[in-house]
Amino acid sequence: SSICQYHERREEICGKCAEVCPTVAIVKEDATKHLSFSHIDCHGCGGCVSVCPSGSIDYSQMPRSAFYEIAKLYEGKSALVIPRKMELESLHVSLPKNVLPLAIEGEKYLHEAHFMTLLQESGSSIVFYSDFISKGTGDVINIINQAYEAKYGTKAIYVAKDAHELENLLPQVGLIANSTYGFNEEGMRKREIFAARLSWMVGTQNLGIIKSGEHVRYGDVKIDESKCTLCLSCVGACNVRALTAHPEDNSLRLNSSICTACGYCEMTCPEKDCMEVVRGEIALEPSYFTQRIMAKDTLFECVNCGKPFATTKAVERIASMMAPIFAGDDAKVKSLYCCADCKPKMMFQQHIDQREGKRV
Repeated sequence: SSICQYHERREEICGKCAEVCPTVAIVKEDATKHLSFSHIDCHGCGGCVSVCPSGSIDYSQMPRSAFYEIAKLYEGKSALVIPRKMELESLHVSLPKNVLPLAIEGEKYLHEAHFMTLLQESGSSIVFYSDFISKGTGDVINIINQAYEAKYGTKAIYVAKDAHELENLLPQVGLIANSTYGFNEEGMRKREIFAARLSWMVGTQNLGIIKSGEHVRYGDVKIDESKCTLCLSCVGACNVRALTAHPEDNSLRLNSSICTACGYCEMTCPEKDCMEVVRGEIALEPSYFTQRIMAKDTLFECVNCGKPFATTKAVERIASMMAPIFAGDDAKVKSLYCCADCKPKMMFQQHIDQREGKRV
């Protein structure tokens, strides 16, 4: 629930799992912004897993950690991925050398981290044998194939919908030169895994822009630094760690590659036209996978005690709004430039001075 992008948010930003569930096993409780799951109604297709942007939903029959261990067994081999509904036992197709079947339960649950893990651990292209491609899986296959075409000039994932198509596609799969990559995924989230693997593939190159789909969203965030006061509301709103605060240099940074383009940061930002979410693109170049500085400021020192207490732009922003209201009251105007400790002291001292002045 800590990274679910529906759970207890002020506005509905996401609800894709409920939207794609064919049996209404997932229901949105709009009043509380909670999700209700009925395991009796769920038939295990996994569609909710593939469209969940943050990776807060995992597949119990084969969680990511288990899939990673299985993928490592395919090193130097080509995987023929077959969901249970395609009845592997009744499939009579001769497999080329080094093509091994990988049986899975649900036909819809494979997301971008699954596919990239299998592709890079094996170092080979994949055949996905399924008569139906879900919305999420379809978007993912399109994204990855675009990336592989840009890097290696070949498709990564081939889709066969019947035995005839499978026989025609099997001779086309095989090892892809210089595409093998393995690392320890333990403790990493879905998008962090995909970003790390895609970043390695891109390396130092600029391979251009690829498009993401409607159901698996990627994008970027633009921030107008002149309007940003580093209030960090956006950091609190981002539950996938794409936006982060860095006190060591008073900066706001963004890692676009793990951003889900949900738009909650834009909705939360108190400054007008300060943030804009750009959806539908992945930039295959190194900076897209790093923490870029989006805004930076100096600390403002209290005019009374000299202690830093806020960013300069934040203090100036508040002062610009409140100073006209406090016009004629020097103590209140000065308090706008004071820290939380000095502000009440100054106001209390003003009260004492005014009272003693009246007595005189």
